[in-house]
Amino acid sequence: MWFKENAKVGLHEGPVQQILARLAPAFVDVPLAADPARGWLLTRDQGVTVDRAVPVGKQLPISLLAELVSDYARLQRRTLAAGPELLAAGLPSARPAETIPLLESTVSMVAGYPPNDARHLGPEDAGRLLAQRERLNRAATLLATGPIGCTLQHNDLSPGNVFERQPEGHFRFFDFAESLWAHPFGSMLTVQWLLLNRFGRQPAANGPVDLSHKEILHVLRAYLSVWSDFGDADILEPLLAAALELAPLQRVMAWLQVLDGAPDDVVAKHGATAKEWLLDLTRPVLLAGRGAGMSVNGL
Repeated sequence: MWFKENAKVGLHEGPVQQILARLAPAFVDVPLAADPARGWLLTRDQGVTVDRAVPVGKQLPISLLAELVSDYARLQRRTLAAGPELLAAGLPSARPAETIPLLESTVSMVAGYPPNDARHLGPEDAGRLLAQRERLNRAATLLATGPIGCTLQHNDLSPGNVFERQPEGHFRFFDFAESLWAHPFGSMLTVQWLLLNRFGRQPAANGPVDLSHKEILHVLRAYLSVWSDFGDADILEPLLAAALELAPLQRVMAWLQVLDGAPDDVVAKHGATAKEWLLDLTRPVLLAGRGAGMSVNGL
């Protein structure tokens, strides 16, 4: 068994996992016990995670990662109508329509930290972020008016948070402590960076995130294929680019909550990470020639 004691950012994990296990039992295991008041969670030991199943010195096969994100999309689809229940269980909200207020309040918070705090955002960077409002609002509008509503957004989807394929053929997902109610496609943010780092395609300073690499596109399109009944590539790929432009703000929400009230040495060690995620909001996302500002609707 595994016992977990969450920080306050993850108090909702137990109730949320209980709901997910009922909605999608092939992909999420039901907890043995949960105490949301204390953030306690007891789950079964389900074996080896995907990252640890890969032999030392080897890379995770791209085909396996494509199958993993496809299973994850199937899990998300089972939550499309579960917003009221998941939100009542404590899942935080980061709907596309909330993007600009969240951006402004987050920039104000981080700029208000003292200059010697690793989370502090200087006036120049704060100005750069607020100057992105029009572009980010276009992305948010594209998502809010698109054909796919909000779902569970894991917000930390990585091979370390997935158990290897179970006997019945599915991957099982866990660690929903940082999850949100948001546009589903934002979940590909951590997958995006895993692949960019793997293929040495990290963006230049202040440059765009360019995902036009054959194997990166293979993984992302495997994920989108599960949503193909909502539209073809001309519809889904601009939605993915838009969601990836907004998703760093959702990561920042989790990081700032984790660091709130943390000891000084923890803030000193990890505070800059929250600021780096925030500054990623200045990067447009390019997906095979399609950016978030491109769609069949001309948004």
